Amino acid sequence: MLYCILYFLHCRDAAFANIYVLYLATDQSNIHQYETLIATYHLFLSRRVYFMRCPSLFELPAAPAGCTGWPWTAEGARLPDRMEDGTPWPPISIVTPSYNQGGYLEATIRSILLQGYPNLEYIIMDGGSRDGSLAIIRKYEPWLTHWESGPDGGQYTAVQKGFDCSHGEIMAWLNSDDMYFPWTMKTTGNIFAHFPLLNG
Repeated sequence: MLYCILYFLHCRDAAFANIYVLYLATDQSNIHQYETLIATYHLFLSRRVYFMRCPSLFELPAAPAGCTGWPWTAEGARLPDRMEDGTPWPPISIVTPSYNQGGYLEATIRSILLQGYPNLEYIIMDGGSRDGSLAIIRKYEPWLTHWESGPDGGQYTAVQKGFDCSHGEIMAWLNSDDMYFPWTMKTTGNIFAHFPLLNG
Protein backbone atom coordinates (compact mmCIF):
# COMPACT_ATOMS: atom_id res chain seq x y z
CA MET A 1 0.00 0.00 0.00
CA LEU A 2 1.29 3.47 -0.89
CA TYR A 3 0.98 6.30 1.61
CA CYS A 4 1.36 9.77 0.18
CA ILE A 5 1.40 12.93 2.25
CA LEU A 6 1.71 16.30 0.59
CA TYR A 7 2.60 19.33 2.65
CA PHE A 8 2.36 22.71 1.03
CA LEU A 9 3.47 25.86 2.74
CA HIS A 10 2.95 29.04 0.81
CA CYS A 11 5.29 31.40 2.61
CA ARG A 12 5.89 35.06 1.85
CA ASP A 13 9.11 35.68 3.72
CA ALA A 14 11.96 37.98 2.73
CA ALA A 15 12.70 35.83 -0.31
CA PHE A 16 9.03 35.20 -1.09
CA ALA A 17 9.80 31.50 -0.98
CA ASN A 18 7.37 28.79 -2.00
CA ILE A 19 8.07 25.57 -0.16
CA TYR A 20 6.73 22.22 -1.17
CA VAL A 21 7.36 19.01 0.77
CA LEU A 22 6.38 15.63 -0.63
CA TYR A 23 6.67 12.55 1.52
CA LEU A 24 6.18 9.06 0.13
CA ALA A 25 6.19 5.88 2.17
CA THR A 26 5.51 2.36 1.04
CA ASP A 27 4.40 1.26 4.51
CA GLN A 28 4.01 2.54 8.04
CA SER A 29 7.50 1.46 9.09
CA ASN A 30 8.81 4.90 8.14
CA ILE A 31 6.75 6.68 10.75
CA HIS A 32 9.87 8.09 12.43
CA GLN A 33 10.92 9.87 9.22
CA TYR A 34 7.37 11.13 8.89
CA GLU A 35 7.38 12.57 12.42
CA THR A 36 10.75 14.21 11.79
CA LEU A 37 9.41 15.79 8.62
CA ILE A 38 6.35 17.17 10.42
CA ALA A 39 8.49 18.55 13.25
CA THR A 40 10.70 20.30 10.71
CA TYR A 41 7.65 21.70 8.96
CA HIS A 42 6.23 23.14 12.17
CA LEU A 43 9.61 24.58 13.16
CA PHE A 44 9.77 26.42 9.84
CA LEU A 45 6.17 27.53 10.23
CA SER A 46 6.96 29.02 13.64
CA ARG A 47 9.72 31.10 12.05
CA ARG A 48 7.66 32.49 9.19
CA VAL A 49 8.06 36.14 8.42
CA TYR A 50 4.60 37.67 8.27
CA PHE A 51 5.51 41.34 8.09
CA MET A 52 7.28 43.23 5.35
CA ARG A 53 8.45 46.68 4.41
CA CYS A 54 6.05 48.25 1.93
CA PRO A 55 7.41 48.12 -1.62
CA SER A 56 8.37 51.26 -3.47
CA LEU A 57 6.44 52.60 -6.43
CA PHE A 58 9.04 51.22 -8.81
CA GLU A 59 8.86 47.73 -7.32
CA LEU A 60 5.15 47.41 -8.03
CA PRO A 61 3.60 46.67 -11.43
CA ALA A 62 3.20 49.74 -13.62
CA ALA A 63 -0.03 51.68 -13.26
CA PRO A 64 -2.68 51.09 -15.94
CA ALA A 65 -2.66 53.54 -18.82
CA GLY A 66 -4.27 56.84 -17.94
CA CYS A 67 -4.03 56.37 -14.16
CA THR A 68 -1.96 59.06 -12.47
CA GLY A 69 -1.51 60.54 -9.02
CA TRP A 70 -2.19 58.66 -5.81
CA PRO A 71 -1.96 55.64 -5.67
CA TRP A 72 -0.83 55.13 -9.27
CA THR A 73 2.21 57.33 -9.91
CA ALA A 74 2.68 58.72 -6.38
CA GLU A 75 3.63 57.00 -3.13
CA GLY A 76 3.75 57.70 0.58
CA ALA A 77 6.97 58.75 2.30
CA ARG A 78 9.40 55.89 2.89
CA LEU A 79 9.61 55.57 6.66
CA PRO A 80 12.82 54.51 8.43
CA ASP A 81 12.99 51.02 9.94
CA ARG A 82 12.59 52.47 13.44
CA MET A 83 10.77 55.38 14.98
CA GLU A 84 12.57 58.47 16.27
CA ASP A 85 13.02 56.93 19.73
CA GLY A 86 14.62 53.81 18.25
CA THR A 87 11.66 51.46 18.76
CA PRO A 88 10.24 49.45 15.86
CA TRP A 89 7.09 50.66 14.18
CA PRO A 90 4.06 48.75 15.50
CA PRO A 91 3.16 45.83 13.22
CA ILE A 92 -0.02 46.59 11.29
CA SER A 93 -2.28 43.94 9.75
CA ILE A 94 -4.74 45.02 7.06
CA VAL A 95 -7.53 42.79 5.72
CA THR A 96 -9.36 43.61 2.48
CA PRO A 97 -12.64 41.72 1.90
CA SER A 98 -13.69 41.77 -1.72
CA TYR A 99 -16.28 40.35 -4.08
CA ASN A 100 -16.50 41.35 -7.75
CA GLN A 101 -14.88 44.74 -7.14
CA GLY A 102 -12.37 44.50 -9.98
CA GLY A 103 -12.98 48.08 -11.02
CA TYR A 104 -11.74 49.42 -7.69
CA LEU A 105 -9.62 46.67 -6.13
CA GLU A 106 -6.27 47.62 -7.66
CA ALA A 107 -6.45 51.17 -6.33
CA THR A 108 -7.25 49.79 -2.88
CA ILE A 109 -4.28 47.42 -2.98
CA ARG A 110 -1.87 50.09 -4.12
CA SER A 111 -3.08 52.57 -1.50
CA ILE A 112 -2.05 50.02 1.15
CA LEU A 113 1.20 48.82 -0.38
CA LEU A 114 2.50 52.32 -1.18
CA GLN A 115 2.30 53.59 2.41
CA GLY A 116 6.07 53.32 2.86
CA TYR A 117 5.42 51.56 6.19
CA PRO A 118 8.16 49.18 7.38
CA ASN A 119 6.04 46.64 9.30
CA LEU A 120 2.97 45.60 7.28
CA GLU A 121 0.98 42.39 6.96
CA TYR A 122 -1.59 42.48 4.15
CA ILE A 123 -4.35 39.90 3.65
CA ILE A 124 -7.02 39.77 0.93
CA MET A 125 -10.15 37.66 1.38
CA ASP A 126 -12.03 37.32 -1.90
CA GLY A 127 -15.53 35.87 -1.95
CA GLY A 128 -15.11 33.98 -5.23
CA SER A 129 -15.06 36.86 -7.69
CA ARG A 130 -15.59 36.24 -11.40
CA ASP A 131 -14.95 39.73 -12.73
CA GLY A 132 -11.18 39.77 -13.16
CA SER A 133 -10.41 40.44 -9.50
CA LEU A 134 -8.26 37.33 -9.20
CA ALA A 135 -5.96 38.50 -11.98
CA ILE A 136 -5.45 41.74 -10.07
CA ILE A 137 -4.77 39.91 -6.81
CA ARG A 138 -2.25 37.61 -8.48
CA LYS A 139 -0.48 40.63 -9.95
CA TYR A 140 0.25 41.85 -6.42
CA GLU A 141 0.66 38.41 -4.85
CA PRO A 142 4.39 38.85 -4.02
CA TRP A 143 3.42 41.54 -1.51
CA LEU A 144 0.53 39.69 0.12
CA THR A 145 0.99 37.71 3.30
CA HIS A 146 -2.07 35.66 2.49
CA TRP A 147 -5.00 35.63 0.11
CA GLU A 148 -7.77 33.24 -0.74
CA SER A 149 -10.85 33.14 -2.93
CA GLY A 150 -14.08 31.26 -2.39
CA PRO A 151 -17.55 31.55 -0.86
CA ASP A 152 -17.14 33.10 2.57
CA GLY A 153 -20.55 33.92 4.03
CA GLY A 154 -20.32 37.65 3.38
CA GLN A 155 -18.17 40.66 4.19
CA TYR A 156 -18.05 40.37 7.97
CA THR A 157 -17.25 36.67 7.87
CA ALA A 158 -14.44 37.40 5.41
CA VAL A 159 -13.03 40.13 7.66
CA GLN A 160 -13.13 37.82 10.69
CA LYS A 161 -11.40 35.03 8.79
CA GLY A 162 -8.73 37.49 7.74
CA PHE A 163 -8.23 38.69 11.31
CA ASP A 164 -8.03 35.08 12.48
CA CYS A 165 -4.89 34.52 10.41
CA SER A 166 -3.31 37.91 11.12
CA HIS A 167 -0.53 38.68 13.60
CA GLY A 168 -0.41 42.47 13.99
CA GLU A 169 -0.64 44.60 17.10
CA ILE A 170 -2.87 46.93 15.08
CA MET A 171 -5.60 45.34 12.97
CA ALA A 172 -7.85 47.05 10.45
CA TRP A 173 -9.83 46.30 7.33
CA LEU A 174 -10.21 48.34 4.19
CA ASN A 175 -13.03 47.57 1.79
CA SER A 176 -12.11 46.93 -1.82
CA ASP A 177 -13.72 50.13 -3.09
CA ASP A 178 -11.94 52.40 -0.58
CA MET A 179 -8.42 53.87 -0.32
CA TYR A 180 -6.10 55.06 2.41
CA PHE A 181 -4.44 58.47 2.34
CA PRO A 182 -0.65 58.23 1.78
CA TRP A 183 0.04 59.06 5.44
CA THR A 184 -2.55 56.76 7.06
CA MET A 185 -0.23 54.07 8.44
CA LYS A 186 2.42 56.54 9.59
CA THR A 187 -0.19 58.44 11.58
CA THR A 188 -1.76 55.27 12.97
CA GLY A 189 1.59 53.78 13.97
CA ASN A 190 2.62 56.98 15.73
CA ILE A 191 -0.64 57.22 17.66
CA PHE A 192 -0.51 53.64 18.92
CA ALA A 193 3.18 53.89 19.79
CA HIS A 194 2.77 57.08 21.81
CA PHE A 195 -0.51 56.14 23.46
CA PRO A 196 -0.04 52.47 24.40
CA LEU A 197 -3.23 52.40 26.49
CA LEU A 198 -5.10 52.34 23.17
CA ASN A 199 -3.95 48.73 22.85
CA GLY A 200 -5.80 47.84 26.05
